[in-house]
Amino acid sequence: MVRCNGRIVLNGEIVPNNIKNLILDIDNCALDSREWEKYIPADNSRAGWDNYHDHYYLVSENCDMATFVYELCRKGLERIYFITAREDINNMREITINQLNDAFRGIRGWDKIKKYLYMRNTCDYSPTAEVKQNILHTHIMPNVFIDLAIDDDIHNVEMYRNNGIEAIHYTKYSTLD
Repeated sequence: MVRCNGRIVLNGEIVPNNIKNLILDIDNCALDSREWEKYIPADNSRAGWDNYHDHYYLVSENCDMATFVYELCRKGLERIYFITAREDINNMREITINQLNDAFRGIRGWDKIKKYLYMRNTCDYSPTAEVKQNILHTHIMPNVFIDLAIDDDIHNVEMYRNNGIEAIHYTKYSTLD
């Protein structure tokens, strides 16, 4: 995140003023998950996904995103909706909440994170953009206007834009050339 003429710039894109409601992806946006993602199973098996979930501790903070979120809060951000393709299985919800609490400690209203965390259903192997769109249509859009979405997957960014939401493709941790 940088500032340019009083505006916030994230990933080379100017962030709109007056963001009140933000959708923020977790892995490789809110948090650095590159090491953990090395364990994503190629075979999509239950055993493979269980092994992946066992390596959650490889996730680390993204200090740039924490700074960005603090700046948005300073400018009037009211709520962050976390939509993630992480599977809501075993204790992954509590692990995710703890990771986010560690990364964004000190943000006002943070005690509501459990209410605004949306995860993939157990054993749902649908494409990520489909999972997130279902969450968006079922839980978020009927209740609130979203000012901005941030995601590292271009398919998710396109989905948000197709739903009338301004979106930033966050590429800090991208392994693509």
